Amino acid sequence: MLNGVCLWLLFLGVRVIGIPVWLAAYASDVRAGALSPAAGAAPATLALTPLRVLAPAVQLMLWVISCFWFSKLTAGMIKAVRGGGGRDEKEV
Repeated sequence: MLNGVCLWLLFLGVRVIGIPVWLAAYASDVRAGALSPAAGAAPATLALTPLRVLAPAVQLMLWVISCFWFSKLTAGMIKAVRGGGGRDEKEV
């Protein structure tokens, strides 16, 4: 049960909260021009432009999937904490 609670806490911090924080920082960097080439530097390569769109799109997709699995983890953790996680002998 302790491992399940630790998994839940880490999943919450890293996946459910961490991904939106990364997306906000990325959007802030893009707005500030931190991901643009410096004045006088060589122009951005053709590969960099699609990555500016694909990176947040992939992270958003991973966040949606993480939220789905977090609901499953939460249900399982609540069941284990309340004592309903064991198998009945009748099922064996």
